[in-house]
Amino acid sequence: MPKLGKGEILILDKIAYRIGRVERLIYVEPVSLGAGETDKLTDVKNLTPEDAEIYYIEELDWSGPTRHQLQYPRGVPRHTPHGMDVKIREWQCPYTVEVHVKKATFPTLVSDNELANVAITQDVWFYGWMYKDVEIIKADEVESARRAGVRVLEAEA
Repeated sequence: MPKLGKGEILILDKIAYRIGRVERLIYVEPVSLGAGETDKLTDVKNLTPEDAEIYYIEELDWSGPTRHQLQYPRGVPRHTPHGMDVKIREWQCPYTVEVHVKKATFPTLVSDNELANVAITQDVWFYGWMYKDVEIIKADEVESARRAGVRVLEAEA
């Protein structure tokens, strides 16, 4: 079930967006790591929304001897205690996150290979929703929609 549906409103960074339509987001990002490599940065540029789009990432998943951390934007760890440098392990997957990716931006993975003697290419899966045909609306339209019973979600990016 998507977090928001058609006609509902998302408020990000004090800007209100009305959702035009919703499509499922399933994306895989291959990450190549040398033997024992740590803290490799991978910009996930194919998860860059176009104009009038916002992506909502709700889960990460992978299988293998690697650890990953989601940053959005780069340098800002998401869903770690107090923004600490903590990486998620395979046994914690699928790992639930709540990240709204705005246009012209993308998330970053910080990855470790736990195998000291073997290079590995790891597929990291992103699951979520693409909010399409989003339009910016004014505060009075948001309040009018709330009074009419339209769901309004205030979230962080």
